[in-house]
Amino acid sequence: NKGLAITLFSPEDAPLLEKVEAVLDTRLPQQWFPGFEPDLTRFEPEPRRNGKAAQKQRARKQALGGGNKSGKSKR
Repeated sequence: NKGLAITLFSPEDAPLLEKVEAVLDTRLPQQWFPGFEPDLTRFEPEPRRNGKAAQKQRARKQALGGGNKSGKSKR
């Protein structure tokens, strides 16, 4: 079955779009509506979280069934 899917997203959603493209193994076409073009020069990604807050988040995610199930570190 074929169809058309349309998704609206902001520059902050770009990493999620990249993950979807990786799963689909294809680059999805992007189109901006006139007057709603993103100002990509102003976008600043949020800084990566390090330290105890990030460790807590990873531990919580793993405890809830997410993360690496092999028991081995990704490093």
